This record gives sequence, structure tokens and C-alpha cells, in this order.
Amino acid sequence: MSKKLEKEFQDILHEQMLYLCAGQTLNDLLSKISDLHKVNGAVYEKMCTVQNSSLVTFPFMLGMQLAGKANNISDDRVKPVLSKIAVLLQMLNDYQDLYVDSKLLGKNGTDIQQRKCTWFAANFLEKAFPETKESFKSIYGSEDPGRVTEVKALYSSLQMEEEFDKHKNDLCKIIESEIASIKDAKFRHALFTVYQKSIGAKIEEAHF
Repeated sequence: MSKKLEKEFQDILHEQMLYLCAGQTLNDLLSKISDLHKVNGAVYEKMCTVQNSSLVTFPFMLGMQLAGKANNISDDRVKPVLSKIAVLLQMLNDYQDLYVDSKLLGKNGTDIQQRKCTWFAANFLEKAFPETKESFKSIYGSEDPGRVTEVKALYSSLQMEEEFDKHKNDLCKIIESEIASIKDAKFRHALFTVYQKSIGAKIEEAHF
């Protein structure tokens, strides 16, 4: 490996480590915020973009660097796609924590107990009536299994799982459309690969 390429790899690594630390710090701060009214979809998406940059942008940038295409990346076309993939990745993680059986997941879901800023919490707070928000705020973050069940019941009352499915499907369509619109074949293939790995599904690659 040339010294120049090694330096470029180090720069990418350092940048992504900074994003990772910043994203994790933001995640922790949001779980401790006293006023949950400040938590919304926009705040959630910003946290996802920063926190998951190392999982989404990092492998893409390394691949493009090795392919000698890094200098040709159009930030206004590629980075918005990567940001949306980062949001989708966190959304799927939030869903697993809330709805997937712990035996299948390999761990117990604790987002509610840890008062995490999840897609469900952020969008519930945007959708709920004031009195329902107050009920949510009083129990969100409790370790009491009964309170956890109450939070899940509040989500069900506003059909948050169905809302999630619609939002996820709409976001997937937007991502796929934006990937397909990129002219450079190597960029399209690399973005598709990152997207495919993120959602953990086999999508017909011929469309890209």
C-alpha cells in the first residue's frame, strides 16, 4: 500500500471515528433529556446519520478509495443516499429491539427501559395528543415490566407498527430511486451493496 493511500485511509478512519463518538454522545444525551417534547423525527434522523456514519459511509468511502473513485464522489448525490440508509439501518434496529423475540435477537430489548431516542418514541411524540404525551413521558424509561408493557400499549393505540412499515417502505423506495438515478455504475453498485447489507434482504440487483 502506498503512503498516499495509507494516509487517505487514516483520514477516512479518523473522520468516521469522530462521527461515531459524536453520534453515540448524542444518543446518550437524548436518552437523558428532561423535556421529551424536544424529541422529534428530525432530531432522530440527525442522530441516525451521525451515529451510523461509521457503519454506512465508512465502508463505502473505503471501497471508492480502493477503486480510485473517491475524488469523483458528488456529495450532493451520494451523501444524501448514505444518510437515508443510515436512518433506515437504525429504524430496523429499533424495530428489532421492540418487536423481535429476544431468543431470535440474541438479547433482550431495552430501548424503552433506557429511554432511547428511537423511531417509535420520536414519531409517537409527534403524533400523540398532549395528554397522551404526558402519560408517555411519565413512564418512558422505567425498568418496571408493567410500565414497559404500558409504553408498548401506547404505541399500539396509535398503530405505530403499521406506521413504521409504511415509513420504512416509503424510505426504501426513495433510496432505491436515488441509487438508480446515479449515472456512475461503480457508485450505483457500491451504494446498492451498502443498502442491501443494511436492510439484510436480497433485492434483485438487476434493477441497479
